[in-house]
Amino acid sequence: MPFDEIIGHQKCIQMLRQFIRRGRMPHALLLNGPDGIGKKLTAFGLAKALLCERSKDDYCDVCPSCQKINQGNHPDVTIIQPEGNSIKIEQLRDWQKGLESRSYFGSWRVTIIDQAERMSIAAANSILKALEEPPENTIICLITVEARDILPTILSRCQILRFSSLSRSGFIQIIMKRRELTELQAGLIFNLSKGQLSKGLSMDLNHISQLRENWLGVLDPPDSKERSASQFDTSALLEGLEIMAYWWRDIIFLQSGMEGSSLTNQDQLGELKREAGKIPGPVVKYRLDLILKSINALERNANPKITIDSLLLQWDNRDT
Repeated sequence: MPFDEIIGHQKCIQMLRQFIRRGRMPHALLLNGPDGIGKKLTAFGLAKALLCERSKDDYCDVCPSCQKINQGNHPDVTIIQPEGNSIKIEQLRDWQKGLESRSYFGSWRVTIIDQAERMSIAAANSILKALEEPPENTIICLITVEARDILPTILSRCQILRFSSLSRSGFIQIIMKRRELTELQAGLIFNLSKGQLSKGLSMDLNHISQLRENWLGVLDPPDSKERSASQFDTSALLEGLEIMAYWWRDIIFLQSGMEGSSLTNQDQLGELKREAGKIPGPVVKYRLDLILKSINALERNANPKITIDSLLLQWDNRDT
């Protein structure tokens, strides 16, 4: 997948290609931006472009070098990620010892430090020497969601590339292409993943549809059965409530005259319209507020059973 197929970050990619063409690569880069939008993909793209056997400022994705990087076994490309909750000094010491030897193929050596903000203080301080006196033809690429969490002494030695969140259209374009989904399905994933591409690429649509159906049955049980969410574990409670929040938000949008891409559950438009025509607006807003308060409580580690029982008990308290 050459650089042109990475969607939404053309400014950053153009800058990287110019560095390569001019032969003036910074020895340290910091890729900063929201989680799950393609920073790591771009970093690996840079590694492939520097080591590609067929292209000068891009990568072919098919030559032996590109394939080794894709498979995670190129000897001149190192990825460092947190072990447990942090990146530890021992991980960086092992990496620094490797910098003392020449690259295996006599060209560039690329190190990608993912979630660099999770380096311990000792680990962060330990890479300063490599940043101050980098070995020849060595690129250190740090990836972070928040540059201010990186030590100032590291930031001052890095060329910073700022990545923005993907647009809705860019996200949907990628999801449709890679997962062979319809635009409606990709739009649902965009909202539920909050625009995080890495999360959207792994979302299970069948699971989402089933959870949505189950929760609609909980909140509006057939045959006047008692409401109960006892069948859900804690993770399914939170995930299901988030899906329900979008459901009731869609009803509010319809009651306000909004349709099209503003709706998350467009595949259920008929049912949403029936609900919007049947349930008074104040009741819809009241129920959405209950759901959002329950989500906030669960995220703050409130007791799941008490939180959901309270939601279900209050569900019909406002009927007009």
